Amino acid sequence: MYKNIARIDKTLRPYQQNAKEEIFSAWDECDNVMFQMPTGTGKTRLFSSIISDIKTWGVQNTSSVKILIIAHRIELIEQISENLQKYKVSHGIIAGGKPRDLKYSVQVASIQTITHHNNIDLASALNVNFIIIDE
Repeated sequence: MYKNIARIDKTLRPYQQNAKEEIFSAWDECDNVMFQMPTGTGKTRLFSSIISDIKTWGVQNTSSVKILIIAHRIELIEQISENLQKYKVSHGIIAGGKPRDLKYSVQVASIQTITHHNNIDLASALNVNFIIIDE
């Protein structure tokens, strides 16, 4: 099922496109996939493309798909947000000092904020289908 969701993304390098197809295929076999790439090889761009494909599939199938992306530094959160914007993926940010907009089905969260005891109810209420952890 998942491998059919992956679309060709001409903005990705060939190794990134291959990785994307491998990830979607792996989801057909198991629920949890860990994929590692060296620093500077475009992990954020890759998972932004994956999210775009999942969101497009959701729209085509009138299915609401919720995705949570977790990162540990504000610089990564901002980089993720910029990449999602390039793919025209609307999203909210859950991080200290940032305004929250939980209406979006894609949320980018700092691990410190999302796991803080004051946000336990928030984390549970997100009810996500996919979680992507960056580093």
